[in-house]
Amino acid sequence: MAVENKSPVRSVRQFVWALWIINRYEALLAYNIGYFTMIFAGGYYVGIELSNLWLYGALFGAVLMMKSHASVADALHDYDADSQNVEKSYVAESVDIFGEENARTFMILEILVSLFLWGYLTHVTGDVLFLTAGVVSVFFGYTYSYPPRFKERNIFNHVVTSGVDVSCLLMPGFLLLTGEPATRFLPIAAVVFCYSLAFHIMHQAGDTYQDRQASISTFTTYVGLDAALAISSVLLLAAAAISVYLRYPLIALACIGYGFYLVALYYQTYVQPEKEQSLSVSRAFSVARCASILNFTLAADFFILALL
Repeated sequence: MAVENKSPVRSVRQFVWALWIINRYEALLAYNIGYFTMIFAGGYYVGIELSNLWLYGALFGAVLMMKSHASVADALHDYDADSQNVEKSYVAESVDIFGEENARTFMILEILVSLFLWGYLTHVTGDVLFLTAGVVSVFFGYTYSYPPRFKERNIFNHVVTSGVDVSCLLMPGFLLLTGEPATRFLPIAAVVFCYSLAFHIMHQAGDTYQDRQASISTFTTYVGLDAALAISSVLLLAAAAISVYLRYPLIALACIGYGFYLVALYYQTYVQPEKEQSLSVSRAFSVARCASILNFTLAADFFILALL
């Protein structure tokens, strides 16, 4: 019987693909680049301190490594559930290809690199806020999937995730670029918190049926898909209302558009059994697309205001 020889190029390509998937870079890179573009645009509007601009890359690396390790932790912990989920089986396959021990080692390396970069920012700026943000975000990133497993802590899961985005990404970014106190950016933080809470809930909503079958307790398995769609729509409209008050027209329109899109999705799927409804929502909603569009739209608002 002939023995199949694996091409080294193919093996390397599979290994890189697996690394890409378990870190969820297909989503992470898109919307975090959106976050950092939005922070830069906001800093440009307020006034950038050019002396700290070179540190922006270190901040991006710290945040990316922090979020990547949380993705790897999630892929490892949810391996069994993902392997039974037709929409997520590719994540379990990527763990098989990359190797469980390799994944754990890589996750620890990402934690160390992230904390080093946060510590470096504190060392250079003299502000302990950066290291504090790093420790807090790494703690919640790891415990999202591992005990106390905030992923299963009802709405607290999403409050923590959006709260980390605002307090450990948005605020440090604005502080680094502008030197202005965090209170100046609280209205912007409110907009981002509302719409990020909405897209985090929707990201989970598509897994509602599979999570229930795997006995995983989440916010959307508790409230149901219909309520999840309604809550996300209300949060997006709340973000739009705050944006109108702040005179950010583009992000207001984008949030209204996505809010009504979710309403339409509800009317298309509410008559379906939960299994089909979960599949429909999973295929109709992309967190990477939604988050990227909203972040880049808010960045466009800032650039336009800066040019007026």
